[in-house]
Amino acid sequence: LFIHPDSPDNACPNFFKIGDKWVLLMSRHRPHVEDWFVGTWNPDTLRFEPETSGILSYNEATYATAGLYHPDGRVIYWNTMHQWRRANKPLDWPGCLRLPRELSLARDNTLQVKPLRELSQLRR
Repeated sequence: LFIHPDSPDNACPNFFKIGDKWVLLMSRHRPHVEDWFVGTWNPDTLRFEPETSGILSYNEATYATAGLYHPDGRVIYWNTMHQWRRANKPLDWPGCLRLPRELSLARDNTLQVKPLRELSQLRR
């Protein structure tokens, strides 16, 4: 499908379509980063060709994206909290899901992230 240009360590890939473009999300460990790539998928060669890319998050607090298509066409995604350890004991809430967010593409095919609008019901 795709070879990351900067890392042989590419965990938890998530590959989906937004509009007429394909998006690939993946986690890596050194450094701990969630990358995004937007481009085209060639079904004849079974290769993904990125056109734009960036970092979705750059920290050890997030890992392993997952997502779904909402019936209204939105792409909703979430990820897990990464596990922090000290003396072989967890320090946080490893593996817990983070709040979902909505993904879209800007006109220049950069990935856009915003809070899921349904979460506004939790305010106050």
